[in-house]
Amino acid sequence: MSVRYAWPTLAEAPQVELRELRLDGAESRRIAVEPNHLRVVLPEDESWQRFSCQVVATTDEDLSVFEDLVCYAVAASRDAATRVPFVLSGLPGEGRLELHRDEIARNALLTVDAAASYRGRRRVVGRAAPWTVVSEIGTAPRPPSGLPFAMTWLDFTAEGAPDVVRGAPQASAVMETGIGAVPALLLNSALPGFKDLLHADSAKLERRRLRDLLGSDVARLAVSSLLRAAASEIVEADDGTVIEPQDDLHRQVCEAVVEVVNGVGSVEELYQRLAVERTDVGGDLWSRLDLAIDELVGRRAAVATACEESRVV
Repeated sequence: MSVRYAWPTLAEAPQVELRELRLDGAESRRIAVEPNHLRVVLPEDESWQRFSCQVVATTDEDLSVFEDLVCYAVAASRDAATRVPFVLSGLPGEGRLELHRDEIARNALLTVDAAASYRGRRRVVGRAAPWTVVSEIGTAPRPPSGLPFAMTWLDFTAEGAPDVVRGAPQASAVMETGIGAVPALLLNSALPGFKDLLHADSAKLERRRLRDLLGSDVARLAVSSLLRAAASEIVEADDGTVIEPQDDLHRQVCEAVVEVVNGVGSVEELYQRLAVERTDVGGDLWSRLDLAIDELVGRRAAVATACEESRVV
């Protein structure tokens, strides 16, 4: 299922190439271009200040159905809190993009959108797959069996515990998702028996059922917190376009949830609805998302199994 708009759109996304890549106006052999991954990696150990490139957008489609067609590129960086637009010459068309190093920060997402007039309003009619411009390489990829975030056991009652958990000695866990911080799942080591129960690989009967329920609750807390953090990054621009989450982990959570959520056909539709409905307390979107998270982390199955097995105890 794909998003359907009530106005004409391009059947296929425009193709985008980045050419004539330069640092401070000069070509550099140390710029790594990875077209298969739509990524440009800039050298970290050089004192360059400005990155520039020629953005070329093309399409093979008939554009005669579109009125007043324009094409523009937007470079957005969550870490730098910037969103810099550049107008291209059209579609097909091109334009020169130039960014200061501070505007990129760790990385910037470069998107190209085509817009046209429809019934007196400017509407997005096509969007290319985004390129990522990286100026600061992050940590190495995690192993396949590893978690995508940090997990730490700590005493919630200790003097040095974070403010968010102090005063909650019986809380089991909390997910930290502060802006600019690495997401971290904090587990309460002061809760009697909690750590031993979660690590009880050979638990049986009632102990196993309780372990599965608690484990799924912790997983649901982590995924739900990350999804809400992703929603806080989604912004609807003045022209109606939606800026997706800039954090890779937040995008991955959205993509995973949309695979099981009922009534949402694609991650693009999820971004669109979150941009409009995230403050709508009367809507059912978040109820659907909560149900999807239960399915995703296995909590629904853990509850069903515990209920069924308790009937014969």
